[in-house]
Amino acid sequence: RPTANWIRRQLQYFAQSRRDKNEFKTRSPAATVTSVSSPPLPSFKATMTATPPNPYGNASPLASLENSHHHAHNRLSLNRCIQSTESGVPLFIEKCIQFIEEYGLAIEGLYRVSGFKNQVELVINKLTEDPSYDLRLLHVPASAVATALKDMMRKLDEPLLSLELFYECQNLTIDQLREQNFMLLRKAFSRTSELKYRTIKFIFKHLHL
Repeated sequence: RPTANWIRRQLQYFAQSRRDKNEFKTRSPAATVTSVSSPPLPSFKATMTATPPNPYGNASPLASLENSHHHAHNRLSLNRCIQSTESGVPLFIEKCIQFIEEYGLAIEGLYRVSGFKNQVELVINKLTEDPSYDLRLLHVPASAVATALKDMMRKLDEPLLSLELFYECQNLTIDQLREQNFMLLRKAFSRTSELKYRTIKFIFKHLHL
């Protein structure tokens, strides 16, 4: 099932990133000290009117798909992201998914084939500067937005689905869920935070579509 595979890849990525980080600390203590002193990743701005100076200069702190696992200390906090007044999920997620559902549902391999790096970085930069930015103004394909969304989701400081929750749900069959009116799944998700629950539900509805 695409949804289960997507969740599995998410969890595998975070597990590998955690192992890489631990190995890096073991091999190079000095490098660890340096990484801690580096400027933290700014979350998507708390307001959309003020524009604080960017400590990273012209480079986006979220850029570079292939180097994301080397900068595990640069993480996004879901709670610090601006939330949509309509859906209650982080605004950057809503903007990306709305764009993808409008322009990308007919694209084969939408989340499998990566977009062009310069277009992906452009999307990330714009959403970092202004999470409410209208992505249609960039004239980029949906594949670039899908890749940008995946990259930003990888930057979350913790996965939406914990390993405990994933292992608890992965063996449930659709027949079991229907027999019990999805009660097992509801109980599992009830232990997540309200923001995580809304975000998971929003993404699952998108993947189902």
